[in-house]
Amino acid sequence: MKKILSIFILLMLFQIEWAQGQVMIKINSVEQTDRTFEKNDELFLENRATRHEVIFILDTIDQKLKTDKYLIETYYSVWDGDTTIEEKIVPKYTKWKNEISPTKSKRLLLQLKTDSDILQKDISFLHTSHHYFNIYIDVIQNKDTIHCRKTKPFTYLFPWRISEPEGTILNPKLDHQLYKILPKTFLGRKKLKPLRFKQ
Repeated sequence: MKKILSIFILLMLFQIEWAQGQVMIKINSVEQTDRTFEKNDELFLENRATRHEVIFILDTIDQKLKTDKYLIETYYSVWDGDTTIEEKIVPKYTKWKNEISPTKSKRLLLQLKTDSDILQKDISFLHTSHHYFNIYIDVIQNKDTIHCRKTKPFTYLFPWRISEPEGTILNPKLDHQLYKILPKTFLGRKKLKPLRFKQ
């Protein structure tokens, strides 16, 4: 009985140690549209959103970032300001495997932690009225999380923003790296493709 208990404790310690050292990258793209409409002399707000999410987890053995699926989620709601009239969330997981080599994994993590202080910190986010599109990246490592966000326009001249510590990542290579590792049908992936100019 003592032997079984010892093995159980060792397994628990291994799991705790693994969880503390786990590295995870969550990439979310969200497109949202809202509009108001009248029905029977009442005003309603309709909200439609689509979210795609890929989660890469670092394999501690071969040091590769890996994933085997991604989420496609749609959301719809109608409310009158006080009450939700209708609300629907439809999640769907798609099988999709991808591995990022140790060298590329280290490079990507480095880009996500590098503040290229080229633009001013107070640049505001741009968006068109009633239509929003954002890409979010969460880097979770040793219980710490770095939040990055990018919105329109999706060019290398517009920065990725870091929540804490406050900063700006401005590096065209980050967009290109994400473009290469995301599924072809991932929402907003094409917007990350770098422009190639003729010389």
